[in-house]
Amino acid sequence: MRPVERSQRCSLIGLGEYVKSCYVLALEIPEGMVVEAVAGGRRLRLGPAVYFYIGSARGPCGVPCRVARHLAAVKAVRWHVDALTTNPVVVKHGFFMVRDTGGDCEAAVSRLLRGVLEPVKGFGCSDKPGDVSHLYACSGGVSECLPLVYSLLEDGGFNPIWVQAWMPWDA
Repeated sequence: MRPVERSQRCSLIGLGEYVKSCYVLALEIPEGMVVEAVAGGRRLRLGPAVYFYIGSARGPCGVPCRVARHLAAVKAVRWHVDALTTNPVVVKHGFFMVRDTGGDCEAAVSRLLRGVLEPVKGFGCSDKPGDVSHLYACSGGVSECLPLVYSLLEDGGFNPIWVQAWMPWDA
């Protein structure tokens, strides 16, 4: 039996179109909390809401490895979103894996979310000047916001898969 390449493992379980694509990370800043971040040289104060961060991962391990990095509590702060994912008050709910549609997935998902959610202008999109943001706030609770984003992604043709975050060391 021939060994399976690392980048092909997910394809074997039917996730090939999702592995090297984009994702939408679901984070929450609880009531009464404020988190500071920097985006585009500006200091931001993010208040209570459910936030959706759009990212992409086209490397060998793709979305699973990129999101595992985001979910890790300790890491080098490299991207705007790291200011959120390293903050202990921010709840990491999980992420949507989004099927690759062959275009600029981040821009397409950003357009979908921008129509309904509040963009955090300039956050996470410094490499895509045409995008307003890659972080969007939903003022409702998790039970309202997750189904809303799922529906937007589904209606947009991305066939989302929700993956609940659970890390044994977070308990």
